[in-house]
Amino acid sequence: MIAGEDYSGDVFFSEWFGVASETLENYGALNISVVSDLPMFIDPFLLFNSDKAEYLALHESIIDYLRFLKSQAGSGLEPGLVDAWYRFAEVKQNWLGFVVDGNSGHGLGRMFARELNEALTTLLSDLGEEVTTESTHVEKVSLIRTGVGRDTISDFTTNLIKHYLCSYTETFTLEHIEESQRRKFTVPRAAFNYNTKVWTPRRMNWPSKWLNFRVSRINRALFAIVVFFTPSHSLSWSAVACGDWEGSNTKLSCPTA
Repeated sequence: MIAGEDYSGDVFFSEWFGVASETLENYGALNISVVSDLPMFIDPFLLFNSDKAEYLALHESIIDYLRFLKSQAGSGLEPGLVDAWYRFAEVKQNWLGFVVDGNSGHGLGRMFARELNEALTTLLSDLGEEVTTESTHVEKVSLIRTGVGRDTISDFTTNLIKHYLCSYTETFTLEHIEESQRRKFTVPRAAFNYNTKVWTPRRMNWPSKWLNFRVSRINRALFAIVVFFTPSHSLSWSAVACGDWEGSNTKLSCPTA
């Protein structure tokens, strides 16, 4: 939880950055909390089932990457390549997930990477070539083991559409965020280059605000609040998580169905 002399008790992005909540709503972005994750998740099925061409293209780009992973999968793949292609860190800056009082989740670690690599040669060997359904769905990744839930699928999806989320955020930033409250960042693993088979970074403008707070009686530190936005229409929420979340000291309310 953020606390300190400069912390006024503001919770939402609109409060921190002086942007009207209606401006975010009109843009189509979720007005996120910047003190605690919201129990909401990027739902790849909502991308697949959307009537927006750009969302359908995002879903297809995720399937393309899964097809690439399938083409490389096997027990002989070097551990370094398994880490580079199958393993993904949590993208904290969208402030979505199950974490209460913060935004530091576990991400998709080495175990997930190994299991996905193996599953693409066994359980998911028909991925992209299904004959019983009209399309491939990202949710099939949840079959690799028990415990792969919507937060894991959301983290996976977020990583694979990061290029879009970065551009989506930058457009809003340049139009609505004061220059003093934005910075240019190098975003790692923002897009995948299929020619070189390497994840590449991008330089993007994002909202960023520094908070001066006391670490101890003597020391102070600067805490950077950095965010990027998620289109509201791509999100689903977890009723299961809401009990713990509303019982925390975030002073937020769960979304309504």
